Amino acid sequence: MPRFRNRHKVWMSAKFGRAGQQMVYAYMRLGMLTLYRDDTLDVPLISFALSQTELTGSGSNIILSSPLPSLAALAAAKKKGKGDGKKGAAEPVVVTPTEEIVLSPPTEDKEGTGIAPAEKLATLKKKLEDGIAEAKTLDFDLNLNFNLGVDVEAKPEDTLEVVTEGYLHTKFLQLDEGAGTDARTVKKAWDGHKEGWARAYFVLLNNGKLKYYESAGAAGMPVGKRVEMGEVNLRLFAVTEVEEAFDAAEAAADEKKAKESKGGKGAKAGGTNKSKVKPVEMKIEGEFYSLVKGKQFELRNGRLIFRLASGVPSIAEEWLNTLTATTTTMYQKSPVFPQNFIKVHMLNGETSRQLINENTVCVNLVKRMCKEFSINNDGEWGLYELWDHPDIPGMPGMKERKVPNMESLLDQTILKWEVATRIRHGMVAAMPETSFKLVLRKASSLTPTTRSKEELALEYNQAMQDYKGGLFALEEKEANKEGTLTEEEDEVWDMAALSAFKDAFDKRLAEASAAEEEGGLTAERSRELQRMLETSITDMEPADLEGTENLYLPAAWWANGEPNKGAMTTWRKKICERFHELLVEEIIDSGDEMVLTRRLLYDYRMEADPNAYAIMSLFVDRVRRSPKCFAMQFMAHLWSQERTHAVVLQVNYLGLHIYTPGEAQTLLASFAFYDSLVSWLALNDMLTVHVVHQKMKRSAKIHLLTRETMQVKSLLTRYADAVLIELQKIDKERALRRKVEDKNRLEA
Repeated sequence: MPRFRNRHKVWMSAKFGRAGQQMVYAYMRLGMLTLYRDDTLDVPLISFALSQTELTGSGSNIILSSPLPSLAALAAAKKKGKGDGKKGAAEPVVVTPTEEIVLSPPTEDKEGTGIAPAEKLATLKKKLEDGIAEAKTLDFDLNLNFNLGVDVEAKPEDTLEVVTEGYLHTKFLQLDEGAGTDARTVKKAWDGHKEGWARAYFVLLNNGKLKYYESAGAAGMPVGKRVEMGEVNLRLFAVTEVEEAFDAAEAAADEKKAKESKGGKGAKAGGTNKSKVKPVEMKIEGEFYSLVKGKQFELRNGRLIFRLASGVPSIAEEWLNTLTATTTTMYQKSPVFPQNFIKVHMLNGETSRQLINENTVCVNLVKRMCKEFSINNDGEWGLYELWDHPDIPGMPGMKERKVPNMESLLDQTILKWEVATRIRHGMVAAMPETSFKLVLRKASSLTPTTRSKEELALEYNQAMQDYKGGLFALEEKEANKEGTLTEEEDEVWDMAALSAFKDAFDKRLAEASAAEEEGGLTAERSRELQRMLETSITDMEPADLEGTENLYLPAAWWANGEPNKGAMTTWRKKICERFHELLVEEIIDSGDEMVLTRRLLYDYRMEADPNAYAIMSLFVDRVRRSPKCFAMQFMAHLWSQERTHAVVLQVNYLGLHIYTPGEAQTLLASFAFYDSLVSWLALNDMLTVHVVHQKMKRSAKIHLLTRETMQVKSLLTRYADAVLIELQKIDKERALRRKVEDKNRLEA
């Protein structure tokens, strides 16, 4: 398939729309010219398709002009067809609206190349001329016959053929410049849209162009006499289905007409309730018919939105499927994201570039990466998809999801990114890496004994991110029901002391190793140094932690700016005090009142002195016991006989946690293995969980609808087995502790 080859990027001075003259980063790629706020590509300002762009001007300015989609020509033709106007009057002149970009030489040399501003403008003009010629050729030449199954033997250079055609109702919405394209903004814009529906005859050609005409007769005219009302270049658009389209203005107008025709009889005060509308039946020539609700869908290119509809759902569905297939094929000609490799972010800050093709599924890439990075338990790891805006398909309000094991990365994951880009920003030359990214993370909270050092280090990085980033929460208390990490919570300082010790251990080991490098440091000598450091680090001064406080304490403490010096000094002293309590002095066993971090370290120190690897393991062990940490996420619906509620399930070592969907998730209920979860059963898409409600002291069965019931059941079973082993161990320790206490009491 032919691809766009011309590309260029440069800082320019530009003026467009209602914005004044400003410095922009101009990027020409994929047959598009996009102006960005800066070279990070975070904020696209305006984008032109070069195949529709006219280039004029010379000297100090060049002007780019591009037509805007409009239904004005269609409306004028309909008006004329109704007989409006005097006989013999001139046909109405329809002016196609356009947008302009005026480019001028840059006012400053941001690249630092030393090239003269006028020369930069001249170079850009030459590149644009080549890009426009290439775009016009490619946008016309691509033939979709093979992809869409229409005359598979046709050659690309053959005459264009019709893929499908038919009547549809349409509306067009253009959002204001700079307006957001999120669902709420678009809905508000449609609610305020005044223009009604226009009926047009649409023709989809095999070059990816969707043309519309006044009627089928107009579309069937000879080429020389055929009058187009407009066209849509589908490689620039995304197809989305409108779930519950309801035009309040039109509904009110229809209701008013119905009242007038009936003289207002039978009309109830307070308007109508669209959820209670009953099916309409009609009797025609002795046969009964019922009216069926039509279907709507949209073509979206950033702030340009076409809404299409048909009163026959099957026709709309056929158009929706065909246009979706067409856009998917067209994206291959100008993909915003690479099609032969993908970047995966690691928890240690590194990025790995992995080759992919149309057969690469998520689980295979995870196994390949685990082997590459010496991760022994590949089944415990997974790819997580992170978006910079909460609009993941099928997960409303969510910015993160675990990629299913058998999802195709090219044909499903990256395709979603292509669609989301066109919906949010329109077709642009490029997107920053932070807009959509994949992260290799541990997807379970099990701690197998076969973990490698590299695997444990990645787990520790993930635990630190959860601890500092706000996902980690302490156990619920009366004074702190949310488990927020505050200065008053003792366990925060325990965890900070552990992470500070780990870094101190690594630093001193590196220094000792470097001192012996010249003589040849063997593996045995390295282990000997580690054993020496396990008992030799007996001091940690506040001065050693100066400037590194944010490495060990929650990031939320810096949310309102840099804390004052007095607070920082106090924090450093507290960390050092906890270091001596936990790792130098003997930990006093206070029974069930001991916080979990201290209990885990106490148990470990009964057997050996901790080193950096032990601290990492203990830190991970503590963090994994928080509801949102090291948890696998599932979308589900809470089922009842009356209705269903969308929820998010989090399953980890602690138990089953149910949250509301959305960016700010609210915990609805949490059921732990040790006191609430009784049993679970999976049947098809129904997961039935038998729980005990602690506050009400009553048992109940929760029914959850999800397509991943077997995976949830398997996880719950595995965690339950691990928790049972730990509970048995705790019971033995408690019995032994009571026995020792009784013996001491008798001796006293």
